Amino acid sequence: MSDEFKKSSSLFDGKGEQEDIDWITVNGAHIPIKDGQSVEEAINAKFGKSNSNSSNLNNSSSNKYWVEKIDINNPNEVKSKITEAMDRIVKSGVEHHIAIDRDGNVFENVGELEYVGDVGADLTDGIDLHNHLEDTSFSKDDFGFFRDKIGTEFINVTPRYIHRLKVLKEIDKPYNYFYINGLIADSDPLEQAHNIMNVLKREGYVEYERLERNTGMQETT
Repeated sequence: MSDEFKKSSSLFDGKGEQEDIDWITVNGAHIPIKDGQSVEEAINAKFGKSNSNSSNLNNSSSNKYWVEKIDINNPNEVKSKITEAMDRIVKSGVEHHIAIDRDGNVFENVGELEYVGDVGADLTDGIDLHNHLEDTSFSKDDFGFFRDKIGTEFINVTPRYIHRLKVLKEIDKPYNYFYINGLIADSDPLEQAHNIMNVLKREGYVEYERLERNTGMQETT
């Protein structure tokens, strides 16, 4: 995804005639800039955003990880986007980080086998989704990321599970506290992160659940 708009005058307007007109390409969509029209107005016209959202556009779509905007007030659209994203990234072979902010802006960063960076989005009252290649819950790095983001919904998808978490109050204890209290003798190492999240849940810091992806979304212990 490009960090900036790409201008081109070599495209056609769909009538088979090339015109002396500026174009921009935003996330794969070719958009003409008409006479007297600003770049923002052209993007608004293409994606159906009103001029009242121009300040939000500057703060969001100018972020190189911005992908699109959805109707955050439409539960079916939000659910469909999350489901599509989970199904896609869980098969990708690398880690992805996807965020939806409270205005419906969607951001995505593609990482490596065991790491993916931030997307630079304001996650207040938003949704944060990433994947792990192994069937393990939220990691120590994830803990450091979500511990102060009260109210944000976090989702971690793996080949077998979907882990959902929401921070309810400030987490005022270090990760090692929860690690020690989550240790279970002879436990599968992949289960350790899940055990730690259950300690956070038990002590009232988070809402947390782990669901089986391929068994009708049945919650596990």
